[in-house]
Amino acid sequence: TLEAVGISIEAGDAINLDKVFSLVNEMAAGVERNPDALIWLTRLMATDRYSYDHAVDVSVHLMVFGRFLGLGRDYVKELGRAGLMQDIGTVHVPSAILGKAGALTSEEFRVVQSHVASSLELLLGQPSFPNSLLSIVAEHHERYDGTGYPRSLAGDRISLRSEMAGMVDT
Repeated sequence: TLEAVGISIEAGDAINLDKVFSLVNEMAAGVERNPDALIWLTRLMATDRYSYDHAVDVSVHLMVFGRFLGLGRDYVKELGRAGLMQDIGTVHVPSAILGKAGALTSEEFRVVQSHVASSLELLLGQPSFPNSLLSIVAEHHERYDGTGYPRSLAGDRISLRSEMAGMVDT
């Protein structure tokens, strides 16, 4: 990653330009496929570094989980896309709430919960984010016992992919 390159430079190590250029090539391919998603990710990083890191972590762990379960390559890629973007709506949650050290008030918690709807609004109609993945975004905070949000779904009303995303997210 570029962060690793920065650490190498600070440590006085030689820069491996082949790795840097390989990363740039991957980023360029990503921009070609879906420029909007990358812009939203950079906005997420600027808004809240934890949320950005968390999105990347969820994406990677969700794909690893999918591979562990023996799911196919395309299915695993879809999990990675959904995991990366499921919390993108947190760009609309005030930083003071996201970074609050103590317990949230009920009103603050409602604002945090609104990130699900915001994420769906941002992703709906994006050509490279399939509508079939919107259910994962919509349901990743639902819980099998019905205690989740936003719709308090329970049991088999929550898809396997959404349950996986929720587990990894938590």
